[in-house]
Amino acid sequence: MSLPDASSLGESAAGKPLLLRIPEAGGLAPTEALPRGCLMLQVTTSTDPDPSVRLIHTELMRELRAPPEVIRRSLIIAALLLFLFLWMMHLSGWLF
Repeated sequence: MSLPDASSLGESAAGKPLLLRIPEAGGLAPTEALPRGCLMLQVTTSTDPDPSVRLIHTELMRELRAPPEVIRRSLIIAALLLFLFLWMMHLSGWLF
């Protein structure tokens, strides 16, 4: 989810906190017949970053990156499947 750009907000909204309402992601309802409550998140500006906040995207990308041998093997299989497809098209008379 991306937050709105500060330049797109009007003069009256500059510097005010942004409140996000996420339905059915909050606390449990008092009875089981009711859905979960709304999760209310307030985003405010600060001069210093919170020490507990960290970027997960770069760390996650390092962990999820496939090893080079898997990439190479996948490319070889894809090339063989393409060759097999073209050969079958040739045998059936649809190609060449």
